[in-house]
Amino acid sequence: MNLPQNPSQPCDPSFTAASDWNRLAGEFSAWLPLIAPYGDRLIAMADLRDGQRVLDLACGTGEPGLTVARRHPGVTVTGADASPGMVRMAESVRRGEGLANIGFAVARGERLPFADATFERVICRFGVMLFDDPAAGLAELCRVTRPGGRVALSVWSVPERVLCPALTLWTMERFGPVEWPRTFSLSAPGVLAERLNAAGFSGVEVAAFDPRFTFRDLDHFMERNLTGRFIEEPYRRMSPQEQESFRAALREAASRHRAADGRVSVVQEALLASAVRA
Repeated sequence: MNLPQNPSQPCDPSFTAASDWNRLAGEFSAWLPLIAPYGDRLIAMADLRDGQRVLDLACGTGEPGLTVARRHPGVTVTGADASPGMVRMAESVRRGEGLANIGFAVARGERLPFADATFERVICRFGVMLFDDPAAGLAELCRVTRPGGRVALSVWSVPERVLCPALTLWTMERFGPVEWPRTFSLSAPGVLAERLNAAGFSGVEVAAFDPRFTFRDLDHFMERNLTGRFIEEPYRRMSPQEQESFRAALREAASRHRAADGRVSVVQEALLASAVRA
């Protein structure tokens, strides 16, 4: 199993942070139960109080910002995401639930449409690592946070500790070259803390968190792990025989993580960081 040669750099310069998410917005809800524990941990780390203004950056289809709005009616939440498709879905959920303390905006992390020092709290779940320019995104995140305000964010850990999508990509590499996504751009030890300090934050603390990803069976694992442009495009380039061999190899790799009850549970470690704007 070969790691990406340079996971800190985007593998395809034509890919942007919003390009694949617009297409995947409709099926993203299937992932929400798996990533909910990470959002819950970030909400706890944010230490929310009534009257605060909270930014959920890279909110996707609205989470964890919607959960913040439900649990903390005394705060005002703004969700921002670069994908218009994701934001439309988030706004639909907001309207359906009649939530008055949250709104959404289409915005790139590197160029936020908010005034300086707008927010007392910022949460960003698995967003910064996918930005076209993570350093610029963190600088913007610092700019819109008020002095003394707190940020809580998560990125994925190293590939060996994040088996979705690493297990699929490692298997796919047996059949030809694979472009690794930006998933691991901030996963190397010390990089996230270094970037936060450079952006203007202090009191940076980073800790690993692994609630694992659990799938009900092998079919469920296969269904969820064959989506996304970085998987689908090389899969389409395979011959029918190669596709069959690849799927068999991936099922075999996943079966090594299968429990007695048939569920497939894999390591899915995140790095959770908290920091204060100096």
